[in-house]
Parts: sequence; structure tokens; C-alpha cells
Amino acid sequence: MPAAVSIAAGTAAAIHVAAIGPHLEESRLFASAFVAMALSQGGWMVLVTLAPSPDRYRAGAVLNGGIALLWLLSRTSGVPVGPHPFAPEPVGTMDALATMAEVVAASGSLALARGLRRSGRRGVRADVPRGLVELGSVALASGFVASLAATTGPHGVGSHACCGSGSTGHVIILAGMLTVLAGVLTLAVRGGGRPASPARGRRTP
Repeated sequence: MPAAVSIAAGTAAAIHVAAIGPHLEESRLFASAFVAMALSQGGWMVLVTLAPSPDRYRAGAVLNGGIALLWLLSRTSGVPVGPHPFAPEPVGTMDALATMAEVVAASGSLALARGLRRSGRRGVRADVPRGLVELGSVALASGFVASLAATTGPHGVGSHACCGSGSTGHVIILAGMLTVLAGVLTLAVRGGGRPASPARGRRTP
């Protein structure tokens, strides 16, 4: 469950990064909004992967749920700002996938927050090398999903659809590979450099 929630948020962030360019041609305000959404979702993904806690999961539920509601508003009544106020935008494949990922992230975050609260765990900080491996794995999965979605079928309908190439997913995959490699190398160095602990219970003369 935690990995699925992180991957969902990372996938939505990757799609929002890919949508910055097309929306920049339409409106700087919209492009800035996509930058903010991508940074907030990506930052939350990193934070909750390395150090999950009930408060952070609740914050993720609000963040991803709020963005999903904003998408629903833009596709029904339209947003009150931008070049076409209150004009509903068409639904595209990429933006629909991002919204589904946000719904998964929001609902999963609520479930995880409740589970940690019931177990009495305030937070768990991951070991640095293992945290790097987990974070890199999440980035790999998120980039793969975003790349696959960008190359299978139409990206959207109409000029306002959220269109993004697979290049963003490829960059995220590369970053994930490097992060996993850094974690594995750190684990190898740490494991090889640890001195052998003396056997317990053995008496010395």
C-alpha cells in the first residue's frame, strides 16, 4: 500500500511536468499551476517515502484530493481564471490518468494514516541507503507508468487537453535508476566496512 500511494503521486507529478510546456503556450498562470502541482506532489512523494507519518499521509490526502477536485471542476463548470473563464475543458487520456492516480494517492493516504494512528506509530524514518533504494524504485515505477501512458493511445481531445511526451517519464526513470544505484552502492560500502561484532556470551580468559 505505501509503495502504491507513492507511485500514484509520482505518476501524477510526472504527467503534470509533461503538461507544463503545452499549457505555457496557452497561459502562464496555468503553466505556473502545473509547476506548483508537480513540485508539491513530487516533494510529498519523496518525503512520505523516506519518512512516513500519519500527519504526512493526511496532508497527501488533502493535496492529491484537492487537485483531483480542481480537475473535476475544470471539466464540468470550468475554472474562473485563465484565458477562457468558466469554459469546461475536454477530458484527455493523460489528465484522466493523473486524476485517477491522485484519487488512489488520496484514498490510500487516508487508509495509511488511520493504520499508523491505530498502531500508535507517529512516524518511521527510513534508513538512508534503504530509503534511496525505495525512493528510486518508486521513481522508476512512476516514470514507467507516465511513459507508457504517453505512448499508448491519444493523449487527449482538443487543444486544451493535457498533452505530454514520454520524455518526462524517461528522465524520471533515469533519475530512479541513479537513485537505486546510489542506495545499492551505499549499502554495499556500509556492509563491507562494518567491523565484525564480537560474539555475545563468549567469555575471554
